[in-house]
Amino acid sequence: MSRHPLASLPPFVVGLCAAVAGEASVGLLLYSGGGFTRALTLLLATLLGSLALGLWTAPATGSEELAEAARQRWLLVLVAFAGAAVTSGAWSVLGGLSDRALTRGLGLGLLAGMPLFGAGAVLGVLSVAEDRRPGRVAVAAALGGAAGAILTGALLVGMTVPLSMYLFCLVLLSGAALIHGRVLDQRTSEVVVDAEDSVYGPVRVVDQVW
Repeated sequence: MSRHPLASLPPFVVGLCAAVAGEASVGLLLYSGGGFTRALTLLLATLLGSLALGLWTAPATGSEELAEAARQRWLLVLVAFAGAAVTSGAWSVLGGLSDRALTRGLGLGLLAGMPLFGAGAVLGVLSVAEDRRPGRVAVAAALGGAAGAILTGALLVGMTVPLSMYLFCLVLLSGAALIHGRVLDQRTSEVVVDAEDSVYGPVRVVDQVW
């Protein structure tokens, strides 16, 4: 079965939004307190660790519940970015977070940790869905991350408030979720009857339902 022409768009959007969230959280959290190196270390560890944990939640290859797993992960990333939007809006209204460790830790989790965890979870299920060439997901996500970094640094910073950045990502992610649903609809019309490994790689017997 031919690959859906928009199959690379969802991971591109997820990568873009992950970069926007990462850069926005750095701008909010890094320059609002002292200890530049220590704060940068904590931020990078949170961002990369959250992304890795999200990727680790990917369902098993060939899972029959792939559509449901994808739906849950898209919902997770949308809720995560909604929480980040609310937090960034409160930040703008209150003029920042208090210096209490608990408050700043909560801000770090909501602004950086949860959005990147959600992005990693979606990328994990996208890579499973792309069972023929999962590397395409990584390429699209990396390109999206580069585009998100450029977009945030060149256009969004200084022109919009952080709340607008997260809301912008929510709109993009909602559209990407709908597109991925269409991609999965096409994929579910292909039923794998049998699959075995051979010296030439995995071999599958497929029943196509039109």
